[in-house]
Amino acid sequence: MAEKRISTLKQGLDLAMDYCVSEERYQKQVEDKLMAWGLTFEQAQQVVVELISNNFLSEERYAKIFVVSKLRQNKWGKIKIRSALKEKYISEQCVRIALGEIDETEYYEVCSTLVSRKLEEVKDERSPQKEQKIFRYMFSKGFEFDMVKSVLQKLTTES
Repeated sequence: MAEKRISTLKQGLDLAMDYCVSEERYQKQVEDKLMAWGLTFEQAQQVVVELISNNFLSEERYAKIFVVSKLRQNKWGKIKIRSALKEKYISEQCVRIALGEIDETEYYEVCSTLVSRKLEEVKDERSPQKEQKIFRYMFSKGFEFDMVKSVLQKLTTES
């Protein structure tokens, strides 16, 4: 399907409103889409300002939804979530607010579940190698060292 070509701010605003209604978007994503449709950077900026003022676009709202979905569906830790949001040019303030809304009990449970599964997977390994594999896996998922260490100690003392 060919990209839409637009030439006026009104057309850009109408298309951008439809684009933002279908799912939550972030500012850079909308700017890029508007420029792909033929608006200049300045025109795209004007449309984005209008979208924000009419509450069609909110980076804070986007960041909160992103954080919850990545934690619950992808089982990502805060480090990986923060990094992904930064790649999308979400402001540090919105990132902090969104990460601050993570329920620490749920976060601990996600970490604990992942560590527990990984402990089962690497049963035959010697203890230091087993821990190294678990730490590497959990770091790749974006969990903090102290959290992983705490969960790992709790799970290994229980068994």
